[in-house]
Amino acid sequence: MRSAGRIVKRKEVKVAGQRRLDLPAPHASPSVEPQGRIVEQDDDGAIVEVTCSCGKVLHLQCKYAAPGG
Repeated sequence: MRSAGRIVKRKEVKVAGQRRLDLPAPHASPSVEPQGRIVEQDDDGAIVEVTCSCGKVLHLQCKYAAPGG
């Protein structure tokens, strides 16, 4: 059984690594809003797929901290 979702507090988030985003030129006008969706999720974390307004797709791997950790 899956548990209900919850809001992750700022102090619970740990950032690891860096990723440079190639942004469209300033004169480009996006025709579509950026979108995000969870493509995989388990007790240890989730993978979030972000689709940019330019069409590029980025996957973010999110790992959950152990309770009390």
